Amino acid sequence: MGLKDQLLALKWVQRNIASFNGDPDNVTIFGESAGAASVHYHVLSQASNGLFHKAILQSGVALNSWALGFHAAVEFANFIGHNVSDEKEALEVLKNTPVEVLYENQEKFMEMVDARGRPFSPVVEYPNDTAFITKNAIDLIKAGQYNKVPMIIGFNTREGMLFDVYKVLARLAGKEVKSPPPDSEEAILSLLKIIYRRIKEVYFKSADVEDDARILTSDVIFTAVIIAAIKNHLETSKEHVYVYRMSLIAGLNFLKNLAHLNDLPGVCHADDLGYLFKSVLTPEVKPGSLEDVSLRRFVKLWTNFAKFSNPTPEENELGITWAPAKAEDIEFLDVGENLSLETNPESERWAVWRELFQLHPRTSKFFLTVQEFGDILLNPFAITVNQGQLRGCSMSDIDGNNFFSFLGIPYARPPVGELRFKPPLPAEPWKGVRDALEPGNRCYSRDDISRVLEGSEDCLYLNVFTKALPQSNKRLRPVMVWIHGGGFAIGSNKPALYGPEFLMIEDIVLVTLNYRLGVVGFLSLEDPSLGVPGNMGLKDQLLALKWVQRNIASFNGDPDNVTIFGESAGAASVHYHVMSQASNGLFHKAIFQSGVALNSWALGFHAAVEFANFIGHNVSDEKEALEVLKNTPVEVLYENQEKFMEMVDARGRPFSPVVEYPNDTAFITKNAIDLIKAGQYNKVPMIIGFNTREGMLFDVFKVLARLGGKEVKSPPPDSEEAILSLLKVRKESEVSQIIYRRIKEVYFKSADVEDDGRILASDIYFTAEIIAAIKNHLETSQENVYVYRMSLVAGLNFLKNLTHLNHLPGVCHADDLGYLFKSVVTPEVKPGSLEDVSLRRFVKLWTNFAKFSNPTPEKDELGVTWAPAKAEDIPFLDVGENLSLETNPESERWAIWRELFQLHPRTLKFFLTVQEFGDILVRFNVVM
Repeated sequence: MGLKDQLLALKWVQRNIASFNGDPDNVTIFGESAGAASVHYHVLSQASNGLFHKAILQSGVALNSWALGFHAAVEFANFIGHNVSDEKEALEVLKNTPVEVLYENQEKFMEMVDARGRPFSPVVEYPNDTAFITKNAIDLIKAGQYNKVPMIIGFNTREGMLFDVYKVLARLAGKEVKSPPPDSEEAILSLLKIIYRRIKEVYFKSADVEDDARILTSDVIFTAVIIAAIKNHLETSKEHVYVYRMSLIAGLNFLKNLAHLNDLPGVCHADDLGYLFKSVLTPEVKPGSLEDVSLRRFVKLWTNFAKFSNPTPEENELGITWAPAKAEDIEFLDVGENLSLETNPESERWAVWRELFQLHPRTSKFFLTVQEFGDILLNPFAITVNQGQLRGCSMSDIDGNNFFSFLGIPYARPPVGELRFKPPLPAEPWKGVRDALEPGNRCYSRDDISRVLEGSEDCLYLNVFTKALPQSNKRLRPVMVWIHGGGFAIGSNKPALYGPEFLMIEDIVLVTLNYRLGVVGFLSLEDPSLGVPGNMGLKDQLLALKWVQRNIASFNGDPDNVTIFGESAGAASVHYHVMSQASNGLFHKAIFQSGVALNSWALGFHAAVEFANFIGHNVSDEKEALEVLKNTPVEVLYENQEKFMEMVDARGRPFSPVVEYPNDTAFITKNAIDLIKAGQYNKVPMIIGFNTREGMLFDVFKVLARLGGKEVKSPPPDSEEAILSLLKVRKESEVSQIIYRRIKEVYFKSADVEDDGRILASDIYFTAEIIAAIKNHLETSQENVYVYRMSLVAGLNFLKNLTHLNHLPGVCHADDLGYLFKSVVTPEVKPGSLEDVSLRRFVKLWTNFAKFSNPTPEKDELGVTWAPAKAEDIPFLDVGENLSLETNPESERWAIWRELFQLHPRTLKFFLTVQEFGDILVRFNVVM
């Protein structure tokens, strides 16, 4: 059907393109990968005859094994839970299955049948009135029975790098991909089931066996078959075939740059797309740069071919004549930093495929399955917790030392059905040994990196990583429990984002946990009779901490030495646990990275009735709203939640922690600032800090908005409109001019008003309230408080690098994550590099604190003594390329907030959340 959709689109072009000044008699179809295979199928289909006049095939042909499917309707219908015996029954089932269910199951089904090929790809049809293709592609080519048009056909030098991308995606999904050595007999025979020695002799000649394997994979999956297609077409057509190989490595290589694989040699599959199409991820292209010259060269070659059937006509500025290939010798254009002509691409490697095709003719049909390439080899270990036995596996830290991993451990019952919006209940026991080899479901939300809504309500799982198990070593280790950030709306504990490989170089036990997010995690009702006081997400965390107390000794963790730490909303969560008597005794130290409970975005409000009406109902009270929201599919809740949060943004975040009415499961019943000032909280040693440009988060929001197709417009950051709207101060209010002038005087001093605006946003959203929290804790606790500021700009700054904002000064919100956790986007860390030194420094400071309640104990190799803060003076550690001690962070800027707090004394309670300043949760200067 997909090919027939394309066919109908081509017919539409023939009938309508003249209305757009297009020539229906000069149509070139072109595509990449499966798109190129589709183009090739049109070349082979008589149904497409006359609808196009030239074709360009980039990295794919119809002969590629992945371009041929098989019949699987009955098998798939049964896979998704039905019991059918023939295709008629299967068709009826599949016609009536929601599309979401089809696609959720399709991926798992394709994995299961992967060794047999791709079920949902083009097929050779039986003869019928709408048939697109009824003979095998190779038979049509050899018989010359196809649409003979001029063609460009080519490939990239490392098409097989696609599987490095798959590994990145597997880690993103929380799967650790392990493989036998690429030049081993096991690896090669598992790919091809043919002669080991011949492959190794031709392909594995260098010291870099990983890259040799990429070249082999390139040929198996793409290149050998593409060259076979070229040779067969040359024997049966008089039309010109132009052949190319792309070897260009520059800043627009699409998939290689996107997956941060720039350290690998060669050109990845799909890299050519970056030189033909602009995307939301395309970096700035400077005039005259290699990128600019190269994209213009690609475009000129392709459009020349479309215009003249010749990519280098006589009068062209490219300075080269690209000759068409001949059957006896295949001349090709190498598209690198320059254009050069060569003959017989990959000739030595092609020779081995001629031999192997003779030995195993079927190898020309099916080469390699993705499943064989991505098998995860696990080494199991079992331990016992309260609910039953768990089987884990071993992993390696960045130094190559092993540790033990237990993933997806349930700590609560699935909070579904009647348990939605209710406090969590402990997980039930299981029988036998439960595999703890893969992460549990993420809580339904938008993925941090892919931005896709995904997950499940059955999501209350945690992961445990430990250096030793009780069978071999009885000594208990300090425990560090990580609470992820994400504005209480997104995030998960998956190792794809919060990998343990950095922290586990130290002798600790690490726990990472999921908790409910958004409306499901933080809906709150005022009516006590309805039993939904809110804070379900915080209560999930609470139950996880209780689980740690009961079970962590089974992993050699010390339940009497637990440090909780988090970033952003995770840091605010940590602070709420410090505030809550319900968490008393469950932890012994706390680390807050870029967030506290006093931040305005960390306090929600009651919005059940308003939200229920927003999603299309008509309710008048919380009881009716609860009934509606309990029975609304989670997908519908979250699709609407984002739009609703945008609508009420000026009032705050509806689905964040709230102050509850007194109840049996209450987590917090007083305002955080009141608890701190009264000294009514869990007094433990703390590390509290922030990054120099937390406000760069709003530049990230702009990147994401553009990724979603929205244009972001802002007034100048130093304008009255921008400053007062940021603070939500009414222009006509009597203090508005005082506030505007004072802020402009303090913040806007440099020539870079955009960066000045970032600093202002940093203080309003994060820093001012973090410093206020520090000062108030110092007045009411005898426990040490260590303060830091991160100023380090290097290759592991997480959010800044991920969104390509490296040209901006300072350290973005969430950049510190890159120095504590390995993720799917972590680049290679070279030993002794600034990145290597810095991550080890961060890990040492954090784990020292977990071990000794002091980040720089006496016997320490860090070369600095980080003194705790005092009420009168706040010494702090600046974490930059080096560690340095300073006093009173951002003192000049802090002075202005003291003035503004005196103008509006109520701000001493919730700082900038009073009406005159407004709830500052609105995105910084972003107009969607």
